[in-house]
Amino acid sequence: MTGAVAAVDRTSSARVELSPPRTEYRIQRGDTLGEIARRHGTDVDTLARLNNIANPDRIYAGQTITLSSGSNSHIVQRGDTLSEIAAANRTSVDALMRANPEIRNANQIYPGQVVRIPEGGSASGQVQGTPAPNLPSRNTEATTGVQSTTMQSGRLSLSQTDIDNIKKTLQTEWVQSAGDDQARGIIDTILNRTASGHWGSTVSDVVNARNQFSDINGPPARRRGRDSVEEYPMAQVSQRVSDFVDTYLAQRAAGAESSVGSHLNYANPNYSDAVNLPWIRALDGPVFGRGDSIHRHGTTPDLERHRPGNFALALPGSGDAPATGRVSNDNAAPRDSQFVNPTGGAIRNDSGGHGHYGASRQRASGPGQHHGLDILSTAGQAVRAPISGTLRQVNPNNVHSGFEIVSNDGRTAVRVFYAAPNPSLIGQRVTAGDNVATAQDLQMRGQYSANVRDHIHVEIRTNGNRVDPAPYFFR
Repeated sequence: MTGAVAAVDRTSSARVELSPPRTEYRIQRGDTLGEIARRHGTDVDTLARLNNIANPDRIYAGQTITLSSGSNSHIVQRGDTLSEIAAANRTSVDALMRANPEIRNANQIYPGQVVRIPEGGSASGQVQGTPAPNLPSRNTEATTGVQSTTMQSGRLSLSQTDIDNIKKTLQTEWVQSAGDDQARGIIDTILNRTASGHWGSTVSDVVNARNQFSDINGPPARRRGRDSVEEYPMAQVSQRVSDFVDTYLAQRAAGAESSVGSHLNYANPNYSDAVNLPWIRALDGPVFGRGDSIHRHGTTPDLERHRPGNFALALPGSGDAPATGRVSNDNAAPRDSQFVNPTGGAIRNDSGGHGHYGASRQRASGPGQHHGLDILSTAGQAVRAPISGTLRQVNPNNVHSGFEIVSNDGRTAVRVFYAAPNPSLIGQRVTAGDNVATAQDLQMRGQYSANVRDHIHVEIRTNGNRVDPAPYFFR
């Protein structure tokens, strides 16, 4: 629960050293290949190939799998370059390119992308648990941040570490039987506090404030011997909580309003002492939950001046793309188009596989490559026009339909699948950012495995040539 907060002197988070990468793993009940891959810095395709797993959806408790074949990996963070990754892992750019044939341009790597480190290199700049020299240590618990937390010009940009810390906190605060509204209220309060800057500039600063989130840094947590979110193991976060946070943050990033407005406090009057009851009962915001498991939301008088103004939310990898740019040496982006991320989501990376351009795909005709980019969506959400131009429908009779927009100068065509276009806009000119379609449910009619998260599939052609969409939507 969160209360009226005094100033907190917390200048740094607990530092957790990463241990050397493991080579084998014994599957536990409830594991998925995607979760195992994420925890060990690899990908589903690699694990399936190393272990001769024909169906990644079928693994069994007690099964021992190989995690690597003498190679480690690095998850790309915002600002990383291939030369820096090579230096940190004592290898060369050429060696990385040979180990990662899907990387066609050494100057184009993207947040969340897994870069395999060839034999002889060290994973994530670590050599037997020691940080590589001349490189900053990462204050994460087996979690790689994609960007730094920033609040600038009415835009709160979260890092992957922020998102993981929200998941950890929600796991401890949410009484799941009390309903999803309670979870939304917790998340929105954390976001508001982060945007306010009063408790610090990161989610860690916010939830580590003493006695604010009880099972993170309150009496219950201290009885368990911890006082920070960094000491709460990510392994204790359930799949339900993790998926809920990812889905709701994607909705917020796409423009959904906060469920609690700009309020900064919540508490449960049924589990509070006489000292706290007066201010809890005075909270005049929404009340979420049921029975004894309720949260009263509001803002105490001493914190009113710290309530944030309106702010937009940006997730890792969802920064605004530049109006112009280059995708390859000979395919320039059109000058008259501003590229817009259609859903505001990140690139899909789940137990069903990678959503990056060029990722491996098993097709009826044999092994192949992914010709587009999968961007996370929520079924039913509005899908925005990625560029300005004329909208056309594609696959109108398919269970999963889509649309194409051809730029005004005719040089660029963007196709978006798994999004049903607004019939009134077909054949019309639209502007980048307009709501033009509705994201579909990929599980309808049993077309996709439940391990594949809802997403849209985006393809771009410039001057008739297929190109990687990622540089247009992520930087």
